[in-house]
Amino acid sequence: MERLVLTHQVGDHVAAPPHAGLDDRLAFALVTGPDAATCQRRTRTALNHLTVRIDQPVHVTACAR
Repeated sequence: MERLVLTHQVGDHVAAPPHAGLDDRLAFALVTGPDAATCQRRTRTALNHLTVRIDQPVHVTACAR
């Protein structure tokens, strides 16, 4: 893997699909290789070693009546 770029800090709010945009990505993994198959294998390896924990929201934004 060439580089792993984290785009958010712990506790940052990000949206999930279908409301997510490019700025909701948690990280970008950049890989290099001599061919597409090698790059795909390296991408899978990077993803298999990345752990993300999703917690419940700290506050509720809905209004119940």
